[in-house]
Amino acid sequence: MMPALLGLKEGAAATSWKTLRLESNNTLSMIRGKARIWAPRIRRLLSVAQDLQQTLPGERFDRYPIACEIRDGIPVDDNEQANTIATLLSVGALSRKRAVRMQLVDEAATAEEVAQIELEEAERLARNTPNILLGRPADLPTNEANAEEDAAGDEAGD
Repeated sequence: MMPALLGLKEGAAATSWKTLRLESNNTLSMIRGKARIWAPRIRRLLSVAQDLQQTLPGERFDRYPIACEIRDGIPVDDNEQANTIATLLSVGALSRKRAVRMQLVDEAATAEEVAQIELEEAERLARNTPNILLGRPADLPTNEANAEEDAAGDEAGD
């Protein structure tokens, strides 16, 4: 294990996450190797636990495929992630929903945030769209007034 990961590095200066990730490359590659071995075992363990739970009398739960994600524990640098997302969004290589999902891991929070973004965008478009009649709806004549004007015009033309 790298001393930098344990906080035992000489000097008290804080280092960036990118530097920490580079310094601990050997440890991280070992962790990735262990993850390849342990991820299928963890999925199998949870699958057996679900099978055993299904044998108990009472309420049953639906079974879904099990996903296992083992992380290295080093936080993602916020500035680096923001720059990556901004670059991918600007060239159209990333959808807005995927960009939000990169920041928020929770699926429910992602759906709520995307819905809020769409609502705010619709409100912004409604505010910035000019009225094609260039007047307030109260100033416009009603259908009855139009019918009276048409009738008066037909009588004058006879």
